Amino acid sequence: IPTIETRTTYSSKFVTWLLYMFQITGAFHILSSNIKKKMFASNGTGDRTIFEIVIKTKNTSQKISIQNSTGQADLTAFATVLHIEQLLKNEQGTGVYFSHQIHEPTTFVENLLSKKSIEVLINE
Repeated sequence: IPTIETRTTYSSKFVTWLLYMFQITGAFHILSSNIKKKMFASNGTGDRTIFEIVIKTKNTSQKISIQNSTGQADLTAFATVLHIEQLLKNEQGTGVYFSHQIHEPTTFVENLLSKKSIEVLINE
């Protein structure tokens, strides 16, 4: 979707900047998959990453930030459980599905907010 950007930031501004530089310079393309895996391997501390979605139109820009105080792995696991529950409730045909195809947006956000460690900020 050309009017939407997504990004993940990390607790360390340096790490966020470094990964950004790897992305824009194309350095990721020359690294082996083994090195890439090591770069993103968990250190066991559950880094508090922020997932940001920026929606731009001709006249407005809106940013939605999602953060889990107990770490990115917990947010990923919780969202995965929400997706699995939805797939089990509403039988889907064989195929690949994106979350917007299986969730009603308001209900999905309510489910995210039901977990006290997840914070959703909407800036308009």
